[in-house]
Amino acid sequence: MTDQWIAPYSAYLDAGLALASQGAHEAAIQKYDAAIAVNPSVSVGYINRGVALFELKRQSDALQDLNRAIELQPTLAIAYNNRGAIFRSMGEQDAAAQDYTRAIELAGDAAVDAHGNLATYYFETRQYQRAVPYYEKAIGLQPDYGLTHWNFGMCLLLLGDLAHGWQEYHWRWRVPSYQARFRQFTAPLWLGKESLIGKTILLQCEQGFGDMIQFCRYSALVAAQGARVLLEVQAELVELCKSLDGVSEVFAINDPLPSFDFYCPMMSLPLAFATTLTSIPAPSQYLTSDSVKVQRWQAKLGAKTKPRIGIVWSTDPHHQSSESRSIPLAVFAKILCDEYEFVSLQRMTWPRDMPAMASLAIRRFEADLLDFSETAALCECMDWVVSVDTSVAHLAGALGKPVSILIHVNNDWRWLLDRSDSVWYPSATLYRLQVGDDWAGVAAAVREDLMQSLAS
Repeated sequence: MTDQWIAPYSAYLDAGLALASQGAHEAAIQKYDAAIAVNPSVSVGYINRGVALFELKRQSDALQDLNRAIELQPTLAIAYNNRGAIFRSMGEQDAAAQDYTRAIELAGDAAVDAHGNLATYYFETRQYQRAVPYYEKAIGLQPDYGLTHWNFGMCLLLLGDLAHGWQEYHWRWRVPSYQARFRQFTAPLWLGKESLIGKTILLQCEQGFGDMIQFCRYSALVAAQGARVLLEVQAELVELCKSLDGVSEVFAINDPLPSFDFYCPMMSLPLAFATTLTSIPAPSQYLTSDSVKVQRWQAKLGAKTKPRIGIVWSTDPHHQSSESRSIPLAVFAKILCDEYEFVSLQRMTWPRDMPAMASLAIRRFEADLLDFSETAALCECMDWVVSVDTSVAHLAGALGKPVSILIHVNNDWRWLLDRSDSVWYPSATLYRLQVGDDWAGVAAAVREDLMQSLAS
């Protein structure tokens, strides 16, 4: 074949890349098909088509294209890196790691993405210390790539290196897809350097309910700097957060705001205060339930004849990790016993749990839990709370209620590693899933401790 194929081949590739950059992957595939038809012996067409197929979640087809590209050119690092991403999406973690490693062997420092991807592999397989040098290498090669910094931050926080971890975690605001979810302000960002005496500062809402419940504790520290503190939270948290010390006004997301001199994203407050493991502000209680609502819930519950346990076995089904954090009710029910009265603190029950619910003595008030001030008041009526890793676990801890938190083997960074206590909530005890999905063993441990508590 003469070189006459190069011009049309390149034209089809360029057209496909342009379409792919606009998210038009189906149309891009047609261009890549045309390029491959011009010369089926060149690997780049298969690589590009494989990436487009991967974007359309057609993993099997994408894998075939990347396999073909590697057959044609077995020393092309980008093909291994992209195939590794496909393997990862298919749950074949070890195969992905082998491809990332091969890409690095072939391209060295030029395999920027492969270093970051291998770091993610080690993170997701709980080899956190091994992930660190690959994160550092990826950042050294691409220092302005916010997502790698953010992921590295979560790894460091999980390892307990909070001082460095907060710095890397703040890079989330350099990730365009993250930044686009929140409103931007013209007031300067405050990260602890400027004096706040006589100033007004907005503490900006970000991420989920549990995150805001956990980090709103910093409002008292900000107020102690001499500032007038404005707090922005989700609408469901507004009434509850009015009980916070040091907060002048509480606003819901997208509410009109008064003028302010500085702002700080809520989850960057630990960075502003240089928080370490030994300086975490962890009062026994920093949120308060409404006494009138508590009385109303006490009347609704009626006379107490046995200790009451508030329970949460599943998270919001729309949460990206809801499946791993939730426990089927039929399994969670192993905690239940006749010696206690069990009250659901959930705002909804998954359809899969309804058959089990019909046979269990669990009191439910889903229609009455209109916001977190109501959940807090009901929680206040409990003697103990048992919850999976969700917002109610944070709420119970913030209220100072004894709480048992059941967490997945690949747990969130805030629970650290290999410890049964929480550095954030003195009243919390952590129960860790050790392998697979053996929640039954975790449930049995919680039940045993509850029974011992009853006996004592």
